[in-house]
Amino acid sequence: MGLFDKIKNAIWGSSNNNQVGYQRPQRSNYIPTYHIEDWQPKLKYPEYDKLFSLQKYLESIDLPKNIISQIIESKNVFGEAKRIITHVTEQVPLSEMCYHETVRIEKWIKLMALWESPSEYIFENTFKYILLRLSWMCHWDMLQQKALNDCGLNDILDACKQNDYKKVVSYFDNDILSCFALSHLKSKKSLVEAVSIGFDFLEMNTTHNGSAHGSFYNLFDKQQIKGLIGKIIESAYIYNKFSTKKLFFKEENYVSVNTDSLKYDVSKMKSIRGFYLPNVSDKDNITKDILQLNDFLLQATTLVRMFPNIQIDANDIEFRFDKVLPDESTEFCTFIYTPNTPTGKASKYPLKLGFYCKRTSNIQGEIEYLQNGEIGKSRIIIWHKGILYLVHILDKKGIKAITKIETTNKNGERITIYNANKKEGE
Repeated sequence: MGLFDKIKNAIWGSSNNNQVGYQRPQRSNYIPTYHIEDWQPKLKYPEYDKLFSLQKYLESIDLPKNIISQIIESKNVFGEAKRIITHVTEQVPLSEMCYHETVRIEKWIKLMALWESPSEYIFENTFKYILLRLSWMCHWDMLQQKALNDCGLNDILDACKQNDYKKVVSYFDNDILSCFALSHLKSKKSLVEAVSIGFDFLEMNTTHNGSAHGSFYNLFDKQQIKGLIGKIIESAYIYNKFSTKKLFFKEENYVSVNTDSLKYDVSKMKSIRGFYLPNVSDKDNITKDILQLNDFLLQATTLVRMFPNIQIDANDIEFRFDKVLPDESTEFCTFIYTPNTPTGKASKYPLKLGFYCKRTSNIQGEIEYLQNGEIGKSRIIIWHKGILYLVHILDKKGIKAITKIETTNKNGERITIYNANKKEGE
């Protein structure tokens, strides 16, 4: 099992396991039951600038500036945006079809919501999105007509069985669920009616097995899928954490970020699956940033007696500059760029580097950069002799220091073994 999967298991309790001799668990036959009432979402219809919000959305999905200008300046803005973001530019292998279709419909739903399309369209396509997301979670292969890995689906089935509503909805894009809830408010229909529209749409549009969603719906286990979809809607409304802040903006409330001050220029990087691959020319500077963390690893051994004496080796830092597969673990350096908060304010840390060390180091972590390009905070994750350690570092008024060190106990629970904010003996 790779370090990424080990750490994910220890922190989040994932069921994935690739160890030698490990037998993958059988698919759960549990069929969720659900109950839908005439619930109303805790959500207000937002005041927003349609074209401005569309522009910010198109920027967030990394469309080139010239393409965004082409869309905004066209006579049919909505039609042009739909044509560009839903157009398939290359042939997709059947084994990856569910992933690509899920990504495409996510974009399509958000576009429809911004342009105030009829609520029924949002209901229908949200159900299609959930169906495709479930097919992706079990790696549905259209060519072989079977699920290649049921672990992800087993996880959500278990969450449904435990009525863990928060965990159930965590598998889905909250913006999509919020668009559904917003359309529900706008439609003046009951939730029962909205759900019926969604299910009717699936029945009418899955009569053939030639599509990703049709193949999965008809050949997997239709009763289990229906139960899951109903439970997901129930969970979303009971959990009721809908938000429109990441999609709908008023221009006057939006703060632009000066990207010239950023240490690394993401506009010149390759964007894949919501993150950016570093340029080859950035490799040396990224390595220097990561190696700075060795000072804190050494300091940690003086703060916590049990902390391992371990250092990051420059040769262990993993980089990728080429294509990444849809379901490939991100066990290499990546950037995430979030210039604004969900409310449109400028982010304190607009750029985050995720790094991964291969071979013997067993270290990965994150470095978050301030708007001026300086390192603002970091987190180092170490897997050493079966024990997980997490070191948190923060820049306070120009001075970087360890604020907290965590580990896991025998039950896999995270515990704090050093806290800079607590006095000795507390």
